[in-house]
This record gives sequence, C-alpha cells and structure tokens, in this order.
Amino acid sequence: MPGRDDNVGQQVDLSWMTMAAGAIKNIPGKFLNSFGKNVQTVIPSIKQDTNFSPLQPLPPQLQGDRRRYDLEVGENVSYIPRGKERYSAEQLRNLAENCTLLRGAIENLKDTLSLVNGTIQWRDKSRNKKDTGSDPKIKAVMDLFHKPDHRRFFPQWRREWEDDMLVIDGVAIEIERDRIYRPCGFLTMDASSIKTLIDERGRIPLPPAPAYQQIIKGIPGVDFRMDELVYFIRNPRSYKNYGFSAVEMTVIIANMAIRRDIQNLQWFTEGTIPDAIASVPKEWGKEQIMEWQDYQNFLMNNTAMRRKVMYVPDGTRFDSVKKPIIDNTEKFDEMLARVFCWIVGVPVQPLVKEMTRATAEQGSATSKQQGPYPMLKSEKCIMDHLIYAIDPAMEWVWLEEESTDPKERNDIDVASVKSGLKQIDEVRQANGDGPLGPEWQSQFIKPVNAAPAFGGDEGGEKVRSVKKKFTAYGSAVRFKVLK
Repeated sequence: MPGRDDNVGQQVDLSWMTMAAGAIKNIPGKFLNSFGKNVQTVIPSIKQDTNFSPLQPLPPQLQGDRRRYDLEVGENVSYIPRGKERYSAEQLRNLAENCTLLRGAIENLKDTLSLVNGTIQWRDKSRNKKDTGSDPKIKAVMDLFHKPDHRRFFPQWRREWEDDMLVIDGVAIEIERDRIYRPCGFLTMDASSIKTLIDERGRIPLPPAPAYQQIIKGIPGVDFRMDELVYFIRNPRSYKNYGFSAVEMTVIIANMAIRRDIQNLQWFTEGTIPDAIASVPKEWGKEQIMEWQDYQNFLMNNTAMRRKVMYVPDGTRFDSVKKPIIDNTEKFDEMLARVFCWIVGVPVQPLVKEMTRATAEQGSATSKQQGPYPMLKSEKCIMDHLIYAIDPAMEWVWLEEESTDPKERNDIDVASVKSGLKQIDEVRQANGDGPLGPEWQSQFIKPVNAAPAFGGDEGGEKVRSVKKKFTAYGSAVRFKVLK
C-alpha cells in the first residue's frame, strides 16, 4: 500500500474492495448463468447399464451459488444477536457470575495473562531495532495503546474484552477515527449487542457494505463496516456466525456447581430435617396438624426460625426414602474444580488435595499450554487487527512472561548477561538498580575463571578478592555494586 512508511496512522486503502465488488456486480447475469450451465454435473465413469449402479447424482438447482452453510431465508432480518443459539449472552454471563468455581478460574486466567506484556514491532524483522522504543513510528503507536480508549490504561482495557472472550466468545472493539480518518482510539463495546450480517453466500460482507449491526433496546441501532468495528471470535464454527465459549462448554457442570453451592448454603439456612420434632395429640387429624403447622410457620416466617420445632402426631418416625446422589461430596467437589480448571486452562493445584512437587509442576506446565498460551495467540490476533488499521507493516508481539520467583529471575538475568544478549546495566535498570559503570562492567563480563584485568600495582590480593566476589554473586545483576 503506498505511503505506509511515510505516515504512521494513515488510513487503510480499501478502494480495491469497492472496485472488486462493483466489477462483480457489473458482470451480466447471462454470463454467470451460462458459466454455471457449462459445469459438468454427471460422472462419466458411471454407466447406465451397470448392475447395482449408484446412478448419476441429481442435477443441482443452485449451481454457482456456493454458500458457507445452509443459511436461513431472511437471516439478516432476524436481528436478535445469538437469536438461534441455545444459550443467550445474558444466560452465559449470569452463569459465569453465579458459579464460584467458574468465575474464580476465569479471573485466575486473566490475572495470569496480565503478567505477560507486549510490544509492537515491524513485520519485516530487518527493520526492527534493538530498542523498539527508539523508533518514532512504533513509539507513536505504543503511545496510542497506553490508553486505547482515552479513559483506561491498557491492562484494564485488556481485561474488559478478555472477559467477553471467555464468557460469550465475542470481542467487539470500535475503531475511533479523527477528522482525516486516522485511527485515534479503540473503544470496547458490549459484544452481546452485535448482530453479524451475512451476504448471499453466508459470509460477512466486505466494505463498503455493512457487516455488523448494534441492537439497542431491541431494535437495530447502528451499522458498522469491517473497517469500523473489529468483531473477533476465538472459537469460530463453519455452520454458525457466533463462537463457542468456555462458559458455554460448562453449562451443565456449572449448573451442578451452582446447585451444590445452594445446597451448602441451605445447610445453614434451611434443611429437610428440622432441629426438633414435637408430637401432637393422637386425636388430631390431618387438617388440624396442617392448620397448626401453618400457624407455626407464620410465626416463624424468617430464615432463623425455619429450623425450629416442628409439630407432628405422636408416634411419627423418620425414614430415609432414597440414598443421596453424591456419596462422597469431597470427590464430587474436586471433580467440579478439575473440570472448570481444565476447560478454562488454569492450574487446579490450589483446589485439590496435596500432591507431589513433580506432579504439581507438570500440571502447571500443562495448564499453561492449555490456557494462557492459546489465549495469548488469540489476543495477538485482536491486537494485529487493530494495529493493521494503523499500519499493516506492524504487528503485536508478546514479551517473555515475568517470573515471580526471585531465584529464577536472577538465573535468567545471569544467563542473558553471560550470553551477551543483555548488558549488565540494562538488566539492573530493569530491576530498578543504578548502573555499575564501565569499569565494573568490564570486570563482571569476564568468565568466572578469568581474573579481572587490574593494573599491576593493584596487587594479587585485590584480584583474588574481586574474583571471589564475582564467583559468589555471579554477574552482580541483582546485588549491590561491589566495591
């Protein structure tokens, strides 16, 4: 695209889409009909006199009208988002908010993702500098993503659409543009209010045709083109226009978990077995007992009084009719936790019985491969969509995840310095420490076996002292300056 390197933020040239759509529209229908008729619809190898022949297929009635799926007639007129889905966005959100284990797993995954930071670089690796922040064009785009919606910082803005991705599998971000049509902001929208439109082939229309509609108060509000709204689905399906979220995968299990929580709550607030059973005179009949019971319930019409004394005829006894469905509640609760953590992709170790260290580490590594890493891939697609609107030559990349273990971070920094990937002062600056200075850097860059190159008048004692300190403290990346 011309002019992309001269002006960061220049609008994307979509004129070719309009020209292509107009060219196809101007093709005479007679030509298209004749093209469809020329397509061979018989199988030459099948002979009519073959015994038990599979026969020729029926002639197609819609030749040339290839569609993505068997769409419904008037599908664009049915303007309710997710109207044909089994569960609405409101139901999925209520499920995620009321299921403690599911909501905890989602928030845990969002916290884990927040530890991974990203940056912007050129797709052409040869153009990337060692310090991408020094590139004025990349710095201008990074400044825009500092507060993408001009209201919240990037981490809060990111968590907002991460929740929609996990709950309803839909992310809607409006591309805000200035007077000269340059992207100047990215505004998150409620993805549940977006209705996807399709063309006659069942695909999302390209600009300048509208691709999405926002439904407000049950009526179509605003149309959006593909270059005006980024609507991302993490788990798309060929036969539907909406995704399949992690919450939707756990609808049945989440219902079981919610009812399990209600059962635990009712152990404190209600109960099938009262705290006491009182006898009434033998002469009382059913109506008298019910009348007396209703009177007592009226007196005890609050949560605290419901577990008080109950009056029944003399000689009444309690017999268990059926065994409980859950014999081992501890194993059942652990099963629920494992299912939620497995589908969302977070470690289950805090919610189950103690296990060996090797098993816990293996489970944590597997959870990262199933949860954060695939989510980061999806988030990169979203960020690339937004950056493409600014400059197609740029892309979003994730930086290495920051370790929370001080020893592990120190080992990584030491290895980076010894391999020459980083200078000592670069690592110290990242850790909030002051620079060592060129003299000490030159000493600590040397291998552990090598003695620092002090002058002859310094004496062997100082050489041995520095060598001993260097051996003990590694590269002095995370420790005070040795003097």
